[in-house]
Amino acid sequence: MKKLFITLVVACSLLVSCETKTKEKQEEATTEEAAETKKQEAVEAVAAKRAAIEKAIEKKTEERKMAMEAKAKALTYKNTSGMVVYYKVETEPSYVGGSTAMMDYLKANLKYPTEASENGTEGTVYVDFVIGQDGKVKDVVAIDYAGNDIDQPLLDEAIRVVSSMPAWTPGMQQGKPVNTSYSLP
Repeated sequence: MKKLFITLVVACSLLVSCETKTKEKQEEATTEEAAETKKQEAVEAVAAKRAAIEKAIEKKTEERKMAMEAKAKALTYKNTSGMVVYYKVETEPSYVGGSTAMMDYLKANLKYPTEASENGTEGTVYVDFVIGQDGKVKDVVAIDYAGNDIDQPLLDEAIRVVSSMPAWTPGMQQGKPVNTSYSLP
């Protein structure tokens, strides 16, 4: 009888031990599944965000294309101060020294804002402005290409650098210098 009792006690102990190990394994498997699910959800969220950004870029590109086509049909507009500005001119304005000199100027003067660097922000900013009759840069406006996802410091830096450009050779219409609309990415 004693042997039977000891055998029963040992069997119960083994049974409880096995049950505990089974529960631990199930909990471990559940934890691993939860971690894998979270990881998959994060990957899907990043993919969704990228797709949304790409869609916004496509939309803005199409809007910009349509705006450029509309500009091509109109030769002039009046800005808020009543100044006549030409979209198209017989002789386009040009940066003194050419496009290579302009790129050198931009490289030398453009400072990536610390705040944008810390945030990991990057993107294309379009800067629209007017080259005046005197060749000076006026009415500078920075536009976020993808739809306001770019930090304000990047837009401000683009405006600062373009606003401080030296005088250009102005656009010409019928042999006279005129105010001309210009855009730079």
